[in-house]
Amino acid sequence: MKIYITFGFDHIHLVNEKILDKDTVAEIDCVDYKEGRKKAFKYFENRFATSYTKEHIDKLMHWFPNGIVKIEE
Repeated sequence: MKIYITFGFDHIHLVNEKILDKDTVAEIDCVDYKEGRKKAFKYFENRFATSYTKEHIDKLMHWFPNGIVKIEE
């Protein structure tokens, strides 16, 4: 499974030499939604906006011009 993380206007992160911000969606591989959220908190603490599943993020991608960035451990 994959979980997709979005960020607020003042949330800027550097993960694995990739910049993640309000215009970017982070993709995290996980076993289930709960594990995905746990990984999101590991990477971003509480500085992210929302988490989505694939079926939901596809409908929202027009809001994220920098696209999806895969986060790998």
